[in-house]
Parts: sequence; C-alpha cells; structure tokens
Amino acid sequence: QKGEDLREKYLMVNDLQKRLDEDNVDEILKIVEEAPYHNNFYITTLCFMKYIDKHKTSNDRETLDVVVDKAKCVLSTLSRLDGGCTRLNGKYLMSLLTAQHKLMMCRN
Repeated sequence: QKGEDLREKYLMVNDLQKRLDEDNVDEILKIVEEAPYHNNFYITTLCFMKYIDKHKTSNDRETLDVVVDKAKCVLSTLSRLDGGCTRLNGKYLMSLLTAQHKLMMCRN
C-alpha cells in the first residue's frame, strides 16, 4: 500500500512559518491548534514560543494561564531535544516562572 502524500501539509507548515510573527501569532496559533499537529511538532513549538514572547508581560489571568500551558509544552519539547540547560531553555523557564508568579499574585 502506498503511503500518504504529505507534500501539501509540509507546504502549509512552510507557509505558516514564513508568515509567523508577533503581530499574527494569535491567528496562526488558532490554525495550528485546529490542525492535527502534536505539541512537539516544529511549527507548534515555534508558534508557542512566539505566543509566549508576545504575551509574557500580560496581566490578564486567562492569557497568563495560556502562557503557562504553552511554556510547559515548549520546555517539554526542548528537554526532549537537549537535556542540558541551554539559554533557550532558561528563557522559557523564566517566562513560565514569571507567568506563574503573576497568577499567584492575582489569586491573593
């Protein structure tokens, strides 16, 4: 049996990656989350990173909850790729801790 042709899916991911920036990250995140991409897929992780970078300074509780969830996914993916403590890992760990701290302060 012949395997599935993934060319269109890869072209779509390539197009999303080219268009992804902080101005449209929310729009592309919605597309990525509706598509059948897993949390460790490259475009998903890249989109999560952009989302975190854009919203890490937010004071909105719902947004901070999403930042925490996305940061945990990014850190999980990074730990699968490299077990060490890289600058990138540190950056998203700090974003996670900052968002969690803000949430804790909101709840008190």
